[in-house]
Amino acid sequence: MAPATFAGAAPQVLQGRVVRDRDAIISAIREWVATHGEPPRAADWNPSSAKWSRQEWRIERYRAGRADGSPWPALNSAKRPFGGSLSEAIRAAGFTPAKPGPRRHNDVDLARADRSTVDAEGRALLDAALTQV
Repeated sequence: MAPATFAGAAPQVLQGRVVRDRDAIISAIREWVATHGEPPRAADWNPSSAKWSRQEWRIERYRAGRADGSPWPALNSAKRPFGGSLSEAIRAAGFTPAKPGPRRHNDVDLARADRSTVDAEGRALLDAALTQV
């Protein structure tokens, strides 16, 4: 049986692993953005990381594969041609990588925080929950 191909070209095989070149990774990132509307995050191409961070929905997107039925590259395969950096791969594809981690609490505009309001129903639910504690 002939080896599987990636983007129409036979991939290099190194110790049983498929080695994808820069162009193949850039193409995969662009396809990911076209499909999902955002550049991939590490958890998108690493199911273990997605599971650890409780983002199982990322695993489903990854395992669904590409439109042509081929798999998405694994995180380490995507990082390897770019010096170990997914951010550099995303920049090479022409996109801005997402900032790592969740939004910080200091991203909230504290000047507007005191203007937050809770309607009467929400206040009643909150009061009921606090009395149970």
